[in-house]
Amino acid sequence: MATARQLYQDRFGLEPKFLGNDALSEPLTAMLRRRSHRAFRPEKLPDDLLEALLACSQSAPSKSDLQQFSIVLVDDADTRRVVMGPAPSDEWMRTAPHVAVFCADMRRGQRIAVWHARPHNNDSLDTFLNASVDAGLALGFLMAAAEASGVGCCPISLIRDRITDVTRVLALPSGVYPVAGFCFGWPAREGEVSMRLPPSVVVHHEASSRKTLLAMTKGAIDASPSPSTSSALSKSTASRRNILGPRMPGASFPWRSDRAFATFCSAAASRCASGAEFGQLILQRFKT
Repeated sequence: MATARQLYQDRFGLEPKFLGNDALSEPLTAMLRRRSHRAFRPEKLPDDLLEALLACSQSAPSKSDLQQFSIVLVDDADTRRVVMGPAPSDEWMRTAPHVAVFCADMRRGQRIAVWHARPHNNDSLDTFLNASVDAGLALGFLMAAAEASGVGCCPISLIRDRITDVTRVLALPSGVYPVAGFCFGWPAREGEVSMRLPPSVVVHHEASSRKTLLAMTKGAIDASPSPSTSSALSKSTASRRNILGPRMPGASFPWRSDRAFATFCSAAASRCASGAEFGQLILQRFKT
């Protein structure tokens, strides 16, 4: 069994500060080893296991216990083609044994208010965020339960790229909008552990947070040109050293390379620039 130190190295490509060569508890080990699966065996899960996994999903915490999410299970092949898109490279999404769409659901609260002749004053950005977070938490609980049961899974964000078509084909009413898709089933092969940003980039401590946040912003800007250019690689070298720290002695982790860091920053910049249409459509969708 991998030690705590080895699990940390596999995830971050860095030496931990405190974790040593002892084994972690089974739940922590499973979470540090988690990986996305994009290849599944064709058979569906047993009904009792599927029921248990969905019950675990609904056991996620929820803002004020309002449970502002809905899960749509998608089996029809034509519907899946609309939800997941026609790209040949995405065939594994369309043919996964189980496909779910996690939706933020403000409509349930709106309808309850109507039934009780009460005003619904929560058609706001705050409720939009609460409902989206509720859906994300439910997805995360399903993922954790699935992986604990040996079931492979992968969340799918691209369904938001075609939000109008997805809401149409799933017949989602106003106040309900898709947050993410989710493919799951028995894995056909073992997935790979993907590298994560170093904790120093993500976890901040009070007064030092402004300094580290600004450093990450500057590094991402410096490394944002196309990674195929020598200037991007040159800039990313200094940025990676400032942000990610030195390489582990003797280690050859993909995340530690200058090209990998430049690629990450370039891709992040592109993705951050592509969400305007989704945001406008979402704001239209959640209004009654």
